[in-house]
Amino acid sequence: MTEGQNETTNLQPRYAAQLAEDLKRNMLTQDRLTGELTALEERLQTLRRNHALLVTMQQALGDADTAAGGAGEEGKAPATVPHQAKAQRNGSAKAIRSPKPAATKAPTATPSSVHGKGSGAPTLRELVVSQVSRKTQPTSAQEVTDALAAVYPERNIKITVVRSTLEAMVAKGSVRRDKHGKAVFYSA
Repeated sequence: MTEGQNETTNLQPRYAAQLAEDLKRNMLTQDRLTGELTALEERLQTLRRNHALLVTMQQALGDADTAAGGAGEEGKAPATVPHQAKAQRNGSAKAIRSPKPAATKAPTATPSSVHGKGSGAPTLRELVVSQVSRKTQPTSAQEVTDALAAVYPERNIKITVVRSTLEAMVAKGSVRRDKHGKAVFYSA
């Protein structure tokens, strides 16, 4: 029996050392993966914001080409959109815009015609409905806010107001709400 006790006594420190090493390796791996996960989540959020901006820019270019009749105005319409995107990134409410030909201006859809309430400009509700109905897939309040802020930087659109507008439209039945975990998505 003393030989069995010696083996157990000799194995305990080895097992304890091995367990301590395994725990240490496990914690290091957890820390590394947590850091990678955080970086990936940040990257995903950036990509989502960029996607919303690119979709908005594409829609703005498509709208300008349609309003101008397509030919000849393609070189002038894109000049406005990058300035708007730059203004949004810088947080500037005033963007330097290259002048657009009169034929490309739609009375209620272009950022330059929107001056606020009472000026014949579209209401936030109309803009939100338009943005949600353009999407083929459910969209988040953040994506709607980003898209509208890119097109209408002078309106200073806040996510809380967009979310409230979306929820009011859900209550009226003009927009549908879908929850995926903690995320809320809206569709027309």
